[in-house]
Amino acid sequence: MCKLRMATVVSWMAVLCWMGTGMAASLGAQARPDLVIDSLDMNDQCQLSVTLKNIDNGTVDRGVTVTIKFRILHSGHAPHNVSRDYLMTSDFGPNQTRTLAFGSDHFPGESRVICDVDPLERILESNDQNNHAERNFRCPQESSQSPPLDPTALRAAAKKYRVQMVKLPDLVIAGIHATDPSRHIGQLITVYTVVRNIGTLPSSPCMLEMLCHRGKRLRGQVQALNPGQEVQLRFTFRWAAGDSKKCEVWVDVDGQVVESNENNNHRIYRSIPVK
Repeated sequence: MCKLRMATVVSWMAVLCWMGTGMAASLGAQARPDLVIDSLDMNDQCQLSVTLKNIDNGTVDRGVTVTIKFRILHSGHAPHNVSRDYLMTSDFGPNQTRTLAFGSDHFPGESRVICDVDPLERILESNDQNNHAERNFRCPQESSQSPPLDPTALRAAAKKYRVQMVKLPDLVIAGIHATDPSRHIGQLITVYTVVRNIGTLPSSPCMLEMLCHRGKRLRGQVQALNPGQEVQLRFTFRWAAGDSKKCEVWVDVDGQVVESNENNNHRIYRSIPVK
């Protein structure tokens, strides 16, 4: 009887081992996608685009968000880091490609662009070591201002490439002006700046910073803004002799708001009316 029971136990252990081996083999053979950067390009307007290719047998399912991270190195400037999230509106299957448009800031001259796909490894891939690409570009446009992204063009690109940008707020400096054009040096002057949300989601509160005279930075809080909403901030200070008539303003200076475009938060006003 003991021998029969032992034989039964051994038989069941063998079955369980066989089932475990089969399940492991099944899991190991599960198809996974493998995203690589097929090309990294820049158009005449200095806007970047990335073409992704799935080189393995798995699929990135519809509804998955793919993160693209850029690091832009330009001589004489601090490294510029930008991340964008793209929502797949259809399955991204084997050997398929997707081109993702990216509205970049203008950076005249030579730059090196470093691109990483899925940097946080949220997508389960067969190979996580080939999601990186680098390339040198030359931007022909000599512009220090980044124009606002055209929502119509972005929607057209999303429809063409079957992806859509994740909705986010986008804060810009919509205007700067000063009152009392008869003000003289040594008198108080008031400068107004208007902040507008041109994005598609409400923004959270953030800080605005103004640099107008003698390197002193003035700060004010910007309230939460709905899409299309704007708010005006007022700064009053005494203008001193030798002060520049130029004011620079930055919104979301501390990076508190995640925006669809992080490159249009700065504006320069060059004609402060002080005599």
